[in-house]
Amino acid sequence: MSGSGGSGRGFGWGGKRRADDRDRDDREDRDRQAPGNRASRRATEQGVTATDPAQTPPRGSEENAEAVAPRSGELPARNGAAPKGENKTLPQSEQGGAKVDSPGKKSEGPPDAFERDQNVTQAENPSGLPKAPHNATELAGSGPDKELEELQPDTATDPLAEGVSVALDACTHAFFAGIKAPGPAGGSEMSAEMKGELETWVRNVGDHTSDPEKFVAGSFGRHLPAWQELLKDSKRESSKRVLKMLAAGIKPQFVGTEEAEPKKREQVRAMLARTVKPLEVDDLLHGQVPHQVEFRNHQSFYDNAPFAVGEAVKMVQNGTLHVYGPGDGKPKVVNPLGVVNLPKGRLVVNARYVNLFSKKHAFKYETLREVLTFLTQASFFTTWDFKAGYYHVLINPAYRKYFGIKIGEVYMHYNAMCFGWSAACFLYTLLTQELSKEIRLRAVPVSSYLDDGLTGDIDFYRCLWATIFIIKLLTLCGAVLSIPKCNLWPQQEGPWLGFIIETVAQRFAVAPAKMEKLRAALRGLAESADVTPRELAKVAGKVISVSPAVLPASLYSRPFFAAIQGKLTWDDVFSTPQAAKRTTELFLQRLPEWNGRRWFPRCITAEAGSDASETGFGGTIQIPGGEKLSVVGTLSEDERKMSSTARETVAFLRVLTEAHERAGEVLRGAAVLLKGDNQGAVRAVNAMNSRAPDVNAALRQLFELCVGGDFDVVRRIKGEFGVEPALDLFASDTWHLSDRFFSQHITPGCIAADALRVDWRDVLAPGEIAWIFPPVRLLSEVVTAIQRFETSCVVIVPEAPATNWWLALSGINKRASVRGPVILPHSTDTCTPSHRVPKGTANPALYKLQAFLITW
Repeated sequence: MSGSGGSGRGFGWGGKRRADDRDRDDREDRDRQAPGNRASRRATEQGVTATDPAQTPPRGSEENAEAVAPRSGELPARNGAAPKGENKTLPQSEQGGAKVDSPGKKSEGPPDAFERDQNVTQAENPSGLPKAPHNATELAGSGPDKELEELQPDTATDPLAEGVSVALDACTHAFFAGIKAPGPAGGSEMSAEMKGELETWVRNVGDHTSDPEKFVAGSFGRHLPAWQELLKDSKRESSKRVLKMLAAGIKPQFVGTEEAEPKKREQVRAMLARTVKPLEVDDLLHGQVPHQVEFRNHQSFYDNAPFAVGEAVKMVQNGTLHVYGPGDGKPKVVNPLGVVNLPKGRLVVNARYVNLFSKKHAFKYETLREVLTFLTQASFFTTWDFKAGYYHVLINPAYRKYFGIKIGEVYMHYNAMCFGWSAACFLYTLLTQELSKEIRLRAVPVSSYLDDGLTGDIDFYRCLWATIFIIKLLTLCGAVLSIPKCNLWPQQEGPWLGFIIETVAQRFAVAPAKMEKLRAALRGLAESADVTPRELAKVAGKVISVSPAVLPASLYSRPFFAAIQGKLTWDDVFSTPQAAKRTTELFLQRLPEWNGRRWFPRCITAEAGSDASETGFGGTIQIPGGEKLSVVGTLSEDERKMSSTARETVAFLRVLTEAHERAGEVLRGAAVLLKGDNQGAVRAVNAMNSRAPDVNAALRQLFELCVGGDFDVVRRIKGEFGVEPALDLFASDTWHLSDRFFSQHITPGCIAADALRVDWRDVLAPGEIAWIFPPVRLLSEVVTAIQRFETSCVVIVPEAPATNWWLALSGINKRASVRGPVILPHSTDTCTPSHRVPKGTANPALYKLQAFLITW
């Protein structure tokens, strides 16, 4: 095999195995007879063969891979199967959580939609997709039973013989008790009655979930039995950590201040200098754990005292805050309070002193584009939001003294995680991601960001069914939803994380509330004669935050950062730079026009190639139905002084301007493919952003041309494509499976660089198969590209059923033919590292690799 495995594109792992190794494997395959041990033919350059179903233990078929909603008190098992053995019941929450039956008690009343036999005759819904929940007409019964043919007696063997078969080893009572019907594939498999029940359930969702007005801190921990049942089969280390956190409470990891960032250390030093004697400052910064200290509150707390006191009262009522009595002393650390996010307001703790001692955790949030692994054009989606997300998790009692506050004359400490503690984001993400992983293991896609979640499906009723499944599971685990903030009715356009997702138009837009905050910040800067670096950075941050939906946000924000350079402190006051004012006015004027970013580039209708020297440039334009046009020109004196990347970008601009003038109508609503040989220019055009001022200036002109002509540009390294029957999309000059290959950078022999910037339909002829063995970090984008370009390929991936990309890959069989998986051996001989692989990099074969053959 070739590709980069887990080491990044361009770090090759060869796959040409020795002949004696293959012969040895063949002998071993013939010798092994136990179910699941007889491997099918290895994935090779010629393709992948399907595994013989008879050689695998009966663990539940692929047809049973979809999620099944739990019965009362029962957590759904992975891949749609019930937990082995007897169904376990869970105690009903003291806060009015999901309804749970007592052990041994039979549920009263009719079964809900999830327990009903789903193989029923489809009743026509005359109104199509409902605009509001309604009760459907009840059907008389299920579909007709199928009659079984008579069994013929077996006369070929002795019926009284004691037969032996390894295939029967797994056929236990627990196995057969765990078999359940899969969830519905879509509305076509649901009766009108079931649809009506789903609609009614969502309409009355408050009857099935915990009352947010009765929320009490630590809800996750009080539902620990549900978490234990949910994660009992998990082998993930994160699952073990989560269960320990819920059982004992969160224990902050204090590591001292030796490795603290100098900037943050100085901020805390300044806080201490205003609080204690000068000689005490250094002592308070030494040691492994925070010391006894009491800070005063921020001015914003006193300016908004009624709001702050009201929030504190709510937290005392729901158990988030513990109040110290007159003789109870005070917490070890009394942190300052402040109010942010006005006018709505949020009470936050300035825990910088505690943060300085806390262990730093590197982690990554899911991005907005993560939803594109399962949202396609015209898909439906729903969203949900937890109430007081951080307060679902308690801190271990021994550590609560570090999260003290003071309101008036009363000392308090947080029982749960507070806004302002640096580790809270990591720990809360760790918890919610465990839920997301288990939901995905049950064949339901989900994307989560802290306490916000989203699921979706191309089918309206499948989306509705998945939403109810998720809400039931979350409620069983103690989640309390903020119902007014949830959008549980499947929609094709709606808000999430400050953006509007539009599946029909396939684009992201900035939500009105987020847009108004940005415009207010821009107006304030435009009307201000003086400014500070802090204020400029705040405006720049708001501009950058809308970049998922506003393509030129990063491109036009450079003047804000340039104005900050050279300033000594964040609070230096200076005249507002004219460049920053002009940029501010430009954003205010054109934001309505720029708001809305397509998920993918348009179809390419024309190609333009260019090259620039130190004095001039040249290029060609090829438009369908027209002759190839040539463009030649010279660079101005100022342009000759630019960097080579900037000159190449200028050449793109000149050639594209000529193309627009000659064939503007042909280009409208499409995309132009730009070819060149400068990788810096490639990256700049594809990202539509550059830190280099001269490149940035050329990109702004290029962007304005595209907006005016209503077309896109896609940039690609130029190269001549061969006629070989296979293509290795993630390879290197050292390791590649075919003569035609892509690499991370331009290397000898490659046809182009950066496969994810290419339309794979342009480089693969009908019937050709691509070899895809990408880095793990790119798998979401790769699976999206396989679906989007309908690429026939052999794809090598690590087994990761708790990820969205795995779920999307598993769903490709609804549209294409998928054979496999072929399980590749856990051997370092499977993938041979090239000299480019850094020391210490794990061989990707150790990640339990699987190969699939996908043909469209």
